[in-house]
Amino acid sequence: MNYFHPDPELTAPHVSCRMLTGFLEYFEEQEGAEFVSAVVSAAGLPMGYVRTPEKWVSREYVDRFVLEVVRRLGVREDEPDHLHPIWQHWREVGRRALRPHLIGPIHAVLRALGAPGPFYRQVPKLISKANHVLHARLVESAPGLAVIEITPLDDDAPDTPWACWNRVGLFEGAPEIWNLPHARVEHHECMHHPTHPSPKCVYRIHYRERSSEVWLPTLGMAGMGALTLGGVATAIGTPMLWPALTGTCAGIAIDGWRRSRQATRTMQKDGQRMAAVFNDTDQRYAALWEERQALRRALHTNQKFSGYLNRRLVEQILQKPEQELQLGGRRTHAAVLFGDIVGFTQRCEKLTPEAVVEDLNTWFSIVDPIIHAHGGIIDKRIGDAVMVVFVPREGQDRSHQEVWRRAVECGLAIQRAMPKCREKLLQRNAEPMALRVGIAGGALVQGTMGSTQRYEYTVIGDVVNIASRLESLAQPGHVLVQSELLDGLSIGQIVEQETIQVQGREGAIQVTQLRP
Repeated sequence: MNYFHPDPELTAPHVSCRMLTGFLEYFEEQEGAEFVSAVVSAAGLPMGYVRTPEKWVSREYVDRFVLEVVRRLGVREDEPDHLHPIWQHWREVGRRALRPHLIGPIHAVLRALGAPGPFYRQVPKLISKANHVLHARLVESAPGLAVIEITPLDDDAPDTPWACWNRVGLFEGAPEIWNLPHARVEHHECMHHPTHPSPKCVYRIHYRERSSEVWLPTLGMAGMGALTLGGVATAIGTPMLWPALTGTCAGIAIDGWRRSRQATRTMQKDGQRMAAVFNDTDQRYAALWEERQALRRALHTNQKFSGYLNRRLVEQILQKPEQELQLGGRRTHAAVLFGDIVGFTQRCEKLTPEAVVEDLNTWFSIVDPIIHAHGGIIDKRIGDAVMVVFVPREGQDRSHQEVWRRAVECGLAIQRAMPKCREKLLQRNAEPMALRVGIAGGALVQGTMGSTQRYEYTVIGDVVNIASRLESLAQPGHVLVQSELLDGLSIGQIVEQETIQVQGREGAIQVTQLRP
């Protein structure tokens, strides 16, 4: 199964996908589903992700989305100015943004606010919950009027003309929630004005208050009732005390006041519930986003370090971390291979450091796959030299001879690959190189050496010293092997067998010179 791993640069929690739903619907209606699908894909995220309200996208993704729409609608300007007709699409999207099918249960919560006034007073909070790149402030609030100020949070991420027009449309269309006519928005201070840009966008919103339409008929009915009662009393000639009439009107008013207070408390609770819903969603997404970022960093680190550590060694440590990461080691039988380039010191004297590194990487790129194929572990590189360890593989090597065989075959395979290395060097007009290889085997200590400040997983023992000494005595293009490693093996062409004295050892060593 293939899993989608979105680019974190496009899914940073800047803008809620809830805000993109209206754009998708509008442009599908205007230009068709294929148009929208192409825009969403070209911007860098799949449709399934963008249509998930609980997810978020970054400023970069939104900018890509807008530029794709503008380009596909035939506008050739890279950055159309604030007065370009193209932005009226974004204004219309804003007018539709709060319709029930777009915001779902949130519509009922907003409608419970009772009127446009409480809604506009909540706009700064709503913007902060759905958009993490802007700061909104309620400058003034009066019956039928709200003044809202918008400024960017980050000077390096300025606001855009399309976002400004989208806000104009949103403020205009909000009264639809209560079946009221659109508001009138005055927008004279604008960050995007072509000749007199302001450091902020200020919107003066004039709207029709629903509360006046509710209370005026109520008071009118109370007054009409009073006049009717008075008229009836006069007509029938029956004395009616005005205190009674006044009490009746007062009762109506008190009942209305109680209902108003109850409605206010209800709206406050609904507002709190709405804020809680947004907070919960945002916190869950933020937690998931941070978790994904941590996993991504861990994966990235693992990929990087996998080039430094042998894959089998990493798996071994992961299987038994409490054992493998403790200082100390365990005894094992292993083989050690040293490979070294002939005349490397003189090579360094004639070449620049950059050329030397390039030559070395050419060689390593050829021999490393060979070492891996034979089950060797690159213990360390010492300039032009490489030290490779062959330890028993669980379930594969049934005897020490299997380990010796892999080491010897690897050494011969490396020598067979040297003509290919020389060809690559000649293609760059670089000097060819020759290699010496020495191999020894026996008992070693394998494990974690060093201190708690720095670990090194390696092998220690006399075998390492012997292998290094054999490499220095080998002829270029040959493999000098401790003879006992060849018992029962028939590989390579034997050039010479001899007994040598290794510096620092009392006893002599039988060695065999091989060539591919």
